[in-house]
Amino acid sequence: MLSLDFRQVASNEELMGYIDNGLYDLYDACFGVAPYFEDIEIDRLRSIFMGYLDNGFVYLCFNEDKIVGFMAAIPLPSQGDVYNIAKEHIVNADEYWYHADIGAAPQLRGKGIAKGLMQILLDKTPASSILMRTYENNEDSKGLHKRFGFNLLTHPDGTPVTQNVEGKRKSGHVEIDKRIFMTLVRE
Repeated sequence: MLSLDFRQVASNEELMGYIDNGLYDLYDACFGVAPYFEDIEIDRLRSIFMGYLDNGFVYLCFNEDKIVGFMAAIPLPSQGDVYNIAKEHIVNADEYWYHADIGAAPQLRGKGIAKGLMQILLDKTPASSILMRTYENNEDSKGLHKRFGFNLLTHPDGTPVTQNVEGKRKSGHVEIDKRIFMTLVRE
């Protein structure tokens, strides 16, 4: 039986401790495999998550004091490349927040970790509208967000708004993958 404990990260010092003691390994377990195969260096992950914490919030999920999930959100205008695409398709993009990251330990998926983190996202985000981006073939991520009311961001002709994202892969090569966007607008 899992005993999930969701905690907000309160400081950069605390965040660095978590990255060194399980968060980096969990991130790699989530994104270093299919469909992403990302190869992210620990210093790059530190920089990314410090940006999340400095501009928004980071939550972690623990099971028996082991990090088993993570989630981050920031105001959309602070995510430059995503914001620039969003403002071409969303009238009030300045008012959105960006659901920047979510991950759950692969061996514990389906146990309520991502669901709990998504509920925190909805409860703690100070904006009524949220944008997220995911790999076009990440059916798990798309399905999770759809269950929470997110819809595909599309062009007027109904085709998805996409972004090509370049990144270093485990193979050592730099590759481009296509990301799609989903939005949630709450009243």
